[in-house]
Amino acid sequence: MSSFAAFYQRPDLEAHAAAERAMAGRVAAADSAETFLAAVQKWNEARATLDTHAQIASVRYSQCTTDESAKAEQDFWDESAATLRELEVLHAKTLLDSEYRNTLDEAYGPQFLALKKCLATTFIDEIRADVAEEAKLKSRYVELLAKPDVSFRGNTYSLSELIKFYDHADRDTRREAQQARDAFLGSHAEELDSIYDQLTTLRDRMGRALGHDSYTPVGYQLMTRASYGPDEVAAFRDAIYEHFLPIANRLHGMQAKRLGLDALQFHDEPLWDAEGNPRPEGDAAFVVDRAKTMYSEVHPKLGEFMKLMDDRGLLDLELRDGKAGGGFCANFHDLGVPFVFANFNGSDGDIMVITHELGHAFQCYTSRHHEPRMEYAFPTYEACEVHSMSMEFLTYPWMHLFFGDEGGKAYRRSHFERAVAGLSYLTCVDHFQHDVYAEPGMSPADRNARWLEHEARYLPHRDYGGQFPYLQSGTFWQRQRHIYLMPFYYIDYALAQVCALQFWMRAQEDHDKALADYMAICEVGGSVSFGEMLEAGNVRSPFDADALADIARRISHSLELD
Repeated sequence: MSSFAAFYQRPDLEAHAAAERAMAGRVAAADSAETFLAAVQKWNEARATLDTHAQIASVRYSQCTTDESAKAEQDFWDESAATLRELEVLHAKTLLDSEYRNTLDEAYGPQFLALKKCLATTFIDEIRADVAEEAKLKSRYVELLAKPDVSFRGNTYSLSELIKFYDHADRDTRREAQQARDAFLGSHAEELDSIYDQLTTLRDRMGRALGHDSYTPVGYQLMTRASYGPDEVAAFRDAIYEHFLPIANRLHGMQAKRLGLDALQFHDEPLWDAEGNPRPEGDAAFVVDRAKTMYSEVHPKLGEFMKLMDDRGLLDLELRDGKAGGGFCANFHDLGVPFVFANFNGSDGDIMVITHELGHAFQCYTSRHHEPRMEYAFPTYEACEVHSMSMEFLTYPWMHLFFGDEGGKAYRRSHFERAVAGLSYLTCVDHFQHDVYAEPGMSPADRNARWLEHEARYLPHRDYGGQFPYLQSGTFWQRQRHIYLMPFYYIDYALAQVCALQFWMRAQEDHDKALADYMAICEVGGSVSFGEMLEAGNVRSPFDADALADIARRISHSLELD
C-alpha cells in the first residue's frame, strides 16, 4: 500500500460537520482581530485535513475503479458531497459576515475573500439531494469509460490503451482503432445519454433553486471565476475564431500534404507525420529516468522535485485494467506533496503528460508555503493550466532524451502545431457547454445536432467519411470527460494556451528569462488573481484582443504561413 493510502482514514463526517459548525461559532463570536484570525486558522487546518482524505480516496478509486474497497470509499465521498458543499458555503459566509473580515486581506491577501465570494451562494438545503446525485453520476461516468471492453483486432482494450493506435502510420490500423472506439461508445449510447440528461437536469434545477435563470452562473461560481463571466468568454471564443482558426486550417492542410492525402479524414487527425508520430524510446520507467535528467538540467529545483516524486511513489503512470482514464494532478495538503496520475500507452502523449502534469505538481509543491493551503495550493483553473501547458514548451530542448535527435525534432513540430490548431477544439467544447445549459431541455438528438453545428464552425476540416456512424451522428463530445465531470472547465485550457504560447515565444529568445518568469508564477501559486499571476510572469492577458492578434501573427510568421 502506498504511503498516502496508509495515511487515509474515513472521517466521521457527522462529528466533523459538528466541529466545523462549532468553529464557525467561534469565528462569529471573536471579540478581536487576533482571536478571529486564530479561529480562522484552526478552521482552515481542519478543512485541509478533511480534503486530504477526500483526495486520497478519489485517487485510490481512479487507480482501480473495480476495487470494492476503493469504490466503497468513493461512494462515501459522493454521498457526502452535499455536506461538503454546505460546509464550504458555511465557511465562506461566516468569514464574509465577520466584522473582522478586513484582517483576512492583511493576513492572506485579497484573493482569499474573492474566492469566498464566489462560493458563498452555491448551496442551500433544497439542493442537497441533487449535489449528492451529481457526484454519483460523475463516478458512474468515470467507471463506464474505464472498462477494458473495447474490442479491436481480436483483443480487448480500455479507451486509454486504444489511444496508442490512433496515430499509427498504417491508415487501416488507425481507422479500425477509431471504429472500435465508435462501436464501444455506441454500445453504451443509452447510458451515456442518460447520465448526461440527468446531470444537465439536476444542474439546471440547482441553478434555479439558487435564484438564477440557468445553471451557468453557478458553474462559473464553482469555477471561482471572480473577474470575468460568459460575455468575456464569448468574446475570447470569437477572437480565437478570428485569429487562430485560419492558422488551424492552414496547419491541417499542411498535415494532409505531409501524409500524402488530398484531405484529412477523421481517423487521420491524430497523425502528424507520415512515418507515424514519434514514440518514446522506452517504457514508463525509461520516461521517468529521462525526466529526472531533463528536469535536473532545466532547473535544480525541478530536478530535486522530480526525484522526490519518484522516490515517494507519487507517480502512477502505467496502464491497468479498471484504471480511470485521463491524467491529473492531485494535492495532499497534510502530506505536503502532490500526486500525478496518468495512463502511459507508449505514444508521444506520455511525454505530454510527464511535462504537463509535472508542471501542475511543481507549481503546487512550490506554493505549499502559502496560507491558507486549501485555497492557495493551486490557483484558479485557467491559471493553473498556464503552469502545465507552459512546461510542455519550456522542456522542448530536452525532447531528444525521450525520442532521439530526429524524433525530438518531429515531436517539437507536431506538439506545437497541435497546440495551436487545438485552440479551435477547446473553444468548440466551451460553446457547446454554454448552449447545453442555456437550453437544458434539449433531447439527446438535439444536443448532438448542436454539437455538429459547432463542429462545422470551429473544426471545418473534420470529415467522418461515413465510416464512424456513432461519432458522425454528433456524439464526439461524449468522450470529453470535462463536459460530464466539470462544467465549463475547458475554455481554461484555451486561455492558458494563449499564455503558454507566450512562454514559447520568449524561450526562443532567452530561455533563462522565460524560465525565471515561469518560476515566478509558480511561486505565487493561488495567492493572487489570474490577472495578477500573469503580471508576475510578464504575460499578456488572453482577454486582450490586441495580444491575441499579435500572438497569432507571430505564430503564423514562425510557421512560415505568411
